[in-house]
This record gives sequence, C-alpha cells and structure tokens, in this order.
Amino acid sequence: MTDLTWTTQQRKISALKEFEHNPRQIHENDFERLKKSLTDFGYVEIIAVDADNTILAGHMRVRALKKMGHKGLIDVRVPNRPLTDEERKKYVLISNRISGDWDFDVLGDCWDVDLLLEVGFTPQELEIDINDTDEEDEEKPKCEKCESCGQKIKKRP
Repeated sequence: MTDLTWTTQQRKISALKEFEHNPRQIHENDFERLKKSLTDFGYVEIIAVDADNTILAGHMRVRALKKMGHKGLIDVRVPNRPLTDEERKKYVLISNRISGDWDFDVLGDCWDVDLLLEVGFTPQELEIDINDTDEEDEEKPKCEKCESCGQKIKKRP
C-alpha cells in the first residue's frame, strides 16, 4: 500500500461529512469555549478529512463553525489516497486521544488563575480555593518572560 502523505487543500464546509462512528463528545460549556476561541483567534487548527471529505479530526470545530454561520471554504488536510477502514478508525482514535500532561506547578505559579479557569481548568485540578482572597504567596517562585517568545516561565534556581 502507498505511504500516506497529506496536503492542505480547501473544501466548502458544507461538503464535509461527519464520520458516522465518531466516538468523540463535547460538553456544552466546552463547545461554547471552542466557539469563543474561534471568534477570538479564528480558524487555526486545520481539520483532517479523508479523500471522500469524511471528517477524521475536527468534528467539533466543524460543528462550531457551522453553528457560527460559516459557509465558505476552509483549509483541510487531505491524504494522498483514501484511508482503509482500519486506518480511518485508528486515526480518529489516535488524533483525539493524544494529549500531554500539565505541569500544574508552572500553571499555578506563572499563569493567571482567571485565565486558567476561563479556558476550562477546574479549581480542583489547580488545587486552589477560589474563595481564598489572600494576596500572592511569598513562597511562590517568581516568573520571568522567555526571551524568545515572551511567555511567562518559572525562574530557574
């Protein structure tokens, strides 16, 4: 079988079909955050489709864009050949399952709590009491900005 290669092409959003066995779900509050992200930052993460326009990765982005009234062309990643049923199922699972772990110390020390809560972290995940009104803890390490990207980073001892 031919090795897979992917290209970026444009498709009408109305031509994209949902994978009928897509196991991914989204909670309403996460869907609203996704729509807000699309409003704030635009269409950034490219949707992957099979050669027949079946969505492989990006079902929720397509739903959100449609809900927001988008009717035009969007960039999509398309394979050089149709995926087999096995490849299709495997890709759908892997693309939705791969995730990183968070360094909660860095999040807690160097990121604004309101922003973390706004994007979906819970107080339990962050191990914070949102009712705590104490000012910044003196024991927390201070952060500095990365010289190359400007992101806050934890100072090295």
